[in-house]
Amino acid sequence: MTHRFRLFALALASPFPFRAAAGAQQIDFDATVADSCTMTVPANGTMAVSTEGTTLGTEEPGGSPASLVVNATGSNPTVTFGAPSLATSPVGWSATPSLGIAYTSSGGANQAYTDQETSHAVGALSDSFVVHGRIVASEGFASGDYVLRTVVTCSQG
Repeated sequence: MTHRFRLFALALASPFPFRAAAGAQQIDFDATVADSCTMTVPANGTMAVSTEGTTLGTEEPGGSPASLVVNATGSNPTVTFGAPSLATSPVGWSATPSLGIAYTSSGGANQAYTDQETSHAVGALSDSFVVHGRIVASEGFASGDYVLRTVVTCSQG
């Protein structure tokens, strides 16, 4: 008797015959992913005056950019940076400034300075932005406080 035949005979004679599983049950794992977009600003930017005295900006010596972190789930998150506005300036300062923001992100955004609203589609669950701002005034700047502002929103759809 060959070795294979003995194993086959043993299997047939076994008191525990091989059987198909009776009453198989299915287990499902459910999840619902909702559209969600949260933004945090770990640091606002700081503008400094240029040596020529005609630019206040985050890229001037002593300035620093703002940072923005976006975490999203769901469909097609898009971050929109509103057109920059001058939220605060000294009373009596009558210059006609040019305003601009620029940004880059770890997800590939690369926006040059603009005074317009811009958007960037977030292609990952998380994206980190570095945001620069500047005010240019050929007349120069009066003593006092200046605040350049952009409002950032996140939408999905």
